Amino acid sequence: MALAIEYLSRNVAESASKLSKIIDLLNMSIGAFEYDKADRKVYCTEGMLFFLNVPSDSDGYLAKEVFDQRLKQLKYVKNFRLGTFGEGEDGVTIVSLE
Repeated sequence: MALAIEYLSRNVAESASKLSKIIDLLNMSIGAFEYDKADRKVYCTEGMLFFLNVPSDSDGYLAKEVFDQRLKQLKYVKNFRLGTFGEGEDGVTIVSLE
């Protein structure tokens, strides 16, 4: 069992490393965020803070309402919603871009 877990862990790390290298080669800006339902706060990576036009001295946490407001203000965001069954449900936010 321990060998299987170690093998899986190594594969995940290798896949993440490959993806990071591809993104670096493409010179793409990537932003990600995670919503904490209990605290109603959204943690944003530096890339996401950049997209949302939040100062870089931020700790990365935004109130859910502030996060939603910032998304609505972006001219290239058509709409956004929580995921549905099969998409990750309320653990995922689907953002449609224009």
